[in-house]
Formats: sequence, structure tokens, C-alpha cells
Amino acid sequence: MITVSINGKTITVKNKCTILKAAKTAGIFIPTLCDLPGYSPRSVCRLCLIELEGRQNLISACSTLVIDGMKIKTDSEIVTRNRKIIMEFILAEHGECHNKNCSLKKLGQKLGVESTRFSTSPLLEARDLSSEYLKINAHLCIHCDRCIQICHDRKIISRAGKGSFVTMIFDDNCRVDESSCVHCRDCVEVCPTGAISYY
Repeated sequence: MITVSINGKTITVKNKCTILKAAKTAGIFIPTLCDLPGYSPRSVCRLCLIELEGRQNLISACSTLVIDGMKIKTDSEIVTRNRKIIMEFILAEHGECHNKNCSLKKLGQKLGVESTRFSTSPLLEARDLSSEYLKINAHLCIHCDRCIQICHDRKIISRAGKGSFVTMIFDDNCRVDESSCVHCRDCVEVCPTGAISYY
């Protein structure tokens, strides 16, 4: 067992436990969009950044294992400021959304960020309505990779492109109705923004 301090609270957790899991055990909230329980951490959304005593830079809680004696801060001024900036970038990437149940928007409200100063270039081909089961709106995608992880065994969904042109694709960038997608809808259930939804 390992003993760590999170926001001044001493907790004991098992070996090979991430800081994110340790915090959850202690009932301490650390925001995340890309973490998917049961899967390896992707560390792409960066919202779970925390401050660790002895480290100059902020580190991601989802991919960092606890070490005995760690002193962690999840709500310091520098952590809060950086999280808000990251959330602004994510909201800019997300584009205009009218879904009141959007998990991203709800998390933004919880962090005190409901708008963004930033903007991104719109994708030319953003929607794929070819399937009678799934609707794809890449304008809403924030590249959290949750759909890729949940589809890992079938390897149907992946990333393509670089920089602001990164997008998710099905098989070799074909339409959904032409792909090998079996319409299990697992990707819909884990998507936090509605970029993949069903009719």
C-alpha cells in the first residue's frame, strides 16, 4: 500500500494506482474528458493536470502512478488557471453546440468556463449521415479518443490528419455505411460531445 497527500488529505491506495484513481478513492474531483475506465490512459484532453510537490511542470493525473509520500494539489491557483485555458481551447474545437445534455458543456460550467476566446478553422467535410443508425458531426469532435478506445478490438475508428485538420475516420476514410462498422453504438455511449450519435 502507498500513502499520499492530496490537497492536504492523507490517503492510502494500492500500488500501480494512478493519481486520478487515488483522488476518486478520496472523493476528490479531478476533471477529465478522455479517461475511459478499463482502458489505458490517453492523456489527450489534459484537463486532469495537477500540481506535484518537487515538480516544476504540471502533470496529468490520469497517466501518472502514485509514489509513496507524494504531495499533490488538484485545486491550486496555477492548476485552476491552466484548466480553464485548456477548457477554452476544447470548447473552441468543439464548435457551436445546441445539445443541452452535452457532457463537455456541463463540465465547462462546473469549471466556470462557458465561452471561449479562441476559434478554429471549420472542417470542410464535417457530417456523415450515410448510415441509417449513426450520425457523425466532426464539428463537435474534441479528439478525446474515447470512441477509438472503445472500438479498439474492431479497429474501425481511428484518427487521421494533422494539426487543426485532425479528424476521426472509419476504416480507410470511407463513409460509415461503407465501413465495417457493426453499429454496436458503443462509440455513441462514450462520446462526451455528441459528435457520434444515433437516430
